Amino acid sequence: MIYSIGTVCIILGFTLEGMRRASLLIRRRQLLLECLRLCKWMEREVSDRRTSITEMIDAQCESGSTLSDFLRQVQHDMATAPFHLVWKQNVSRYFNCLKKEDLNWLVKVSDAFKNIHIDSVEKELSFTISGIQARYEEALEMEQKFVKIYRTIGFMTGCIAVLLLI
Repeated sequence: MIYSIGTVCIILGFTLEGMRRASLLIRRRQLLLECLRLCKWMEREVSDRRTSITEMIDAQCESGSTLSDFLRQVQHDMATAPFHLVWKQNVSRYFNCLKKEDLNWLVKVSDAFKNIHIDSVEKELSFTISGIQARYEEALEMEQKFVKIYRTIGFMTGCIAVLLLI
């Protein structure tokens, strides 16, 4: 009886680890997609409506997007520090499942709003969007390749561990 409980626990533990790693890939892709949508929306707001960054953050917080918690924290911290510093701090704090290269592109969003001229902001945002788009496509490719592999390897490793212990 104890051996069967131990067997189930070992297999379950390895399977859950495979599931955790797969979920990190899925979460990375989802976050990059949401950030990409946010940046494209910000670009349209800046170019078409000439909206300020505080108005954009207010609108996104009210919309109930996936990034609302992140944007609320940015909005709260903007009371004490400028946007570009607050954005950088919160990107590294909130997006913990992203790779370093992903974070570097997200930090560049704040650099776009350092510019005074709207044309410069639009160009910088456009450049940043293209970088985030490339990171998203890479995350999508990684997800398609490795999610099933991580899940399967987790289960198979658990089974092999049990066989080795027998």
